[in-house]
Amino acid sequence: EVIVNATSTEATSPGLGSKENFGDSSGSGISQGSTESTDTTNPTLTKVSISSNNSIAGFAKAGDTLTLNFTSSEEISSTTVSIDGHNISNVATTSPNVWKAKYEMTKDDVEGAVSFKIDYKDTAGNAGEEVTKTTDDSSIVFDKTAPKLSEVSPVKSPTSTTTPKYAFNSDESGAITYGGKCASETKKAVQGENDITFNKLSDGTYDNCTISVADVAGNVGELSVGFFTIDTTLAVTEASTIVDMGTSTTPTSN
Repeated sequence: EVIVNATSTEATSPGLGSKENFGDSSGSGISQGSTESTDTTNPTLTKVSISSNNSIAGFAKAGDTLTLNFTSSEEISSTTVSIDGHNISNVATTSPNVWKAKYEMTKDDVEGAVSFKIDYKDTAGNAGEEVTKTTDDSSIVFDKTAPKLSEVSPVKSPTSTTTPKYAFNSDESGAITYGGKCASETKKAVQGENDITFNKLSDGTYDNCTISVADVAGNVGELSVGFFTIDTTLAVTEASTIVDMGTSTTPTSN
């Protein structure tokens, strides 16, 4: 009489209490009675932000690099990313669920709010919902146009004034910088006419003075002030002329 022990590991015939492995095409075995888990959960992006290397947050000009960072709820195996309509081929990852895409803006890109799209799939092939907005309200405005400057009133030349006045128009507000031998305490330009007074200058001829205005994105417009001469001896001449014109001879009556 043969007795089969239900807990015995030595039974060689399939039957009650025995285990049999059914091999799949890859050679792996699935134990009879076991369950196989299937991933049907769609991934999500839990963090999405966009930034620029421009010195002013939220703005970009031509030549600036934008960085799109995003984090997924689980490991993702594939991504399709576009920034401002350009497909990004070099999307980098620092971990299975942390990704980064970069794009350098050019003069051919359209001005305004920068758009983006992120499509992605997890390792099981489940696709996440396309993402077009950040989770932290970050955004970028692209501005590639420099302020346009034009002269309103040139420096009077020649002049005896050592602090001459100048006026120019700008179609944008921004920060003023001065070039050449001229400078002024006026550091900000308004949209429209700007009246400035140059700091004290010595007698001489000035032909290299410039005024530049940088808008909020860093685009710079430049204007040449033009040739002018300062000659303080003119003040003496002008005063003498006034005195001479004011001198009169009263005729003597006989």
